[in-house]
Amino acid sequence: MDVHKVWRVFLLQLAFAREYPAAYRLSSLAVRNPVLESVLPSLLYVKMTAILDDALDEHLDSQSSGLPKGYRQDLNGRICF
Repeated sequence: MDVHKVWRVFLLQLAFAREYPAAYRLSSLAVRNPVLESVLPSLLYVKMTAILDDALDEHLDSQSSGLPKGYRQDLNGRICF
């Protein structure tokens, strides 16, 4: 996986999410979705964390130094290492 491409796509999605309310200003026919409005920021945080996890995993693989014993094979273990 190319982390740089994934990160650029994420930044585009973030820009679209920031402009999400503009759709309501452009059209009087658009119906607000309160569930989407409340969940969208959380979904972006989850996606950003998944990208970070993949980037750390890829970095450790490229360094050919796996996690030593005592560190779990998850995001927390990679961050603590």
